[in-house]
Amino acid sequence: MDNDLLQPSLRSNSDVSHGLSIRSQFLVGFFGGPFMTLPYLVFHSHYQGKLKRDCILLLVIALLLAALIYGINLTEIESEHRWIKRLISRGSGIFMVGVYYLINRESQKNIESFERYKSPWIPALISGLIGLPLPFLVAYIIKAIP
Repeated sequence: MDNDLLQPSLRSNSDVSHGLSIRSQFLVGFFGGPFMTLPYLVFHSHYQGKLKRDCILLLVIALLLAALIYGINLTEIESEHRWIKRLISRGSGIFMVGVYYLINRESQKNIESFERYKSPWIPALISGLIGLPLPFLVAYIIKAIP
């Protein structure tokens, strides 16, 4: 008899809090890119009450994102190869979600197990309003740097 099946899947010290589903995080990462993903992950950390703990991780992700965007904008990609920028944007958004999930997988599994989801619409809309003008602002700042 396999005794592993009788072990509880949740630990006694694990928290069961509300959060955003991993599916919604993936969709925001894929369609919104990194600029919409970062505020969305901030909302998720806030809902879980882990914003102070995840603040350094999110800051490191933001700095890596800024370095990536700076490197992309330094290269002159012709108009017929703009798909490369879109691929990098979508890939970096999904990468951010993946790294964040690996760090918080225990609490994310608890949220998924008990289906304690918050509605993703308001955080996604606010993340969109924050994330849509950011690429233009970053491009403007990069062009202003000599």
